[in-house]
Amino acid sequence: MLRRKSTFKVVAITSFLLGLNHSAAAVELAPSPANPAGSTITISTLDVQSNADPYENSGIITIASGGKLATFNQFDNFGDYNSNGHFTVNLGGQLVNAAVFTIDQGATLSNFGIIDNNAKRITASQYFYNYSTGVINNNIGALLTNTQFMSNHGTVVNASTFNNTDTSFLNNYGYWTNLAGSYSGNSGDFYNYGTINNSGTFANYPKYVNPGIAKVDNGSVFNNYSSGVVDNKDRWYNRTFGVINNAGVFNNAISNLYGIKNEGTINNLAGGTFNNATGIGNYGQINNAGSFIIDTGASVTGVVTGTTDVSAYTQTAGLTNVNGSLAASIINIQGGSLIGSGTISGPVLLGAGATVNPGSSPGTLTVNGDFTSSGNLKFEIAGLGVGQFDVLKINGAATFNGGNVAFDFLGGFNAVAGNSWDFLLANLYSGQNTLAFTFSGLSAGLEGNVSYNANGWHLNIANVSAVPEPAAAWYFAAGMLCLLGVMRRRNAAGRRMG
Repeated sequence: MLRRKSTFKVVAITSFLLGLNHSAAAVELAPSPANPAGSTITISTLDVQSNADPYENSGIITIASGGKLATFNQFDNFGDYNSNGHFTVNLGGQLVNAAVFTIDQGATLSNFGIIDNNAKRITASQYFYNYSTGVINNNIGALLTNTQFMSNHGTVVNASTFNNTDTSFLNNYGYWTNLAGSYSGNSGDFYNYGTINNSGTFANYPKYVNPGIAKVDNGSVFNNYSSGVVDNKDRWYNRTFGVINNAGVFNNAISNLYGIKNEGTINNLAGGTFNNATGIGNYGQINNAGSFIIDTGASVTGVVTGTTDVSAYTQTAGLTNVNGSLAASIINIQGGSLIGSGTISGPVLLGAGATVNPGSSPGTLTVNGDFTSSGNLKFEIAGLGVGQFDVLKINGAATFNGGNVAFDFLGGFNAVAGNSWDFLLANLYSGQNTLAFTFSGLSAGLEGNVSYNANGWHLNIANVSAVPEPAAAWYFAAGMLCLLGVMRRRNAAGRRMG
């Protein structure tokens, strides 16, 4: 009956609990209150209970197929625990693991109480149920691994390392918390119907052993707090009722062939950074108040259902940096900045508190759609050649209702009279007379003049027109008055002589 050696000593004693059936009275786990190092207990029947408080295992406990062990008090594991049967931690009970605790194929671990995994490992190779009253603490230095099926309806607090491996399924209906400094890795299927709170690292990465798609399927709330990092390197679904709140760093990584499918809401909060090196298929709403970055080659694409584009992008503060492409039924920039050298497809609304700064110091930002602005535009100029000055290219109508257009001549470039640039191109434009124009970085004696033609707007540098000094103007006026007086006296004298 010996399955394996103790982690501490060669097995010397074997105790058996045999001959019981499910209808028999529960039998106390023996020896009790401890299984010493070097001893092996094999349980092959139902209704074996640990009532000692605490029970301490320093040897080997093996639950054979058909066996069942339940604890109503504290169960401390310092040895090896191997289960092909059932282990139940009942309400009021506690499992404290400081060694190796394995749920093998065909086995079940059910928790209604508390499981503390301390500085060692729990491996669930079959069924692991954490019920609504259950609490699982994966403490610092410990490893919790799911290789088959895990369902959480209670609370999981991870302060160390958790792995949901290639062949595994995990359903979270309760609360899953990753503390700062912790790691949760998924290469299987991770379904969230509850709440995930991440202050550590949460990684979704491709399957290695069994090639396929690893996925996170979020149908509820995923909170990534300020210290949290999310690395998405495979498929991530954010379902219709799914909400992602990011105040930390969310990386939609470049190694990701699939990206994010958003049917719900993504909120990139103040202080949050959402990096897109690959795509988001957006059927829902994206709200930004932090930094939302779309790299070259990446796309955030609005999805058309029937004839209707159901996607939307709204920014109230922060920064949207588009060097790839952004498409939505509406791009509503009410605050913060919109920058980049990429392409935006869809109508753009720019609020009074927002600024568009084309390019990436400098460059061209292209809008395929109408552009309506009550906000500000900023153009950087570092030279005369293509790519050395900012351009806003609007393949649609541009409408302006107030705001400021600022020109910033960057250090190292000294504009001279006669220099000119076409800086805004649009199919149609109106409201330009409501704008104010400012210039910084021009040499003394120069001024900028903006003109308009059928293709767009043109900036020309000219010498400042000469304006008489105040004193010179006074002397000129006084001289004219004296001359006028002399002429009047001569005319009067001429009339008298006549």
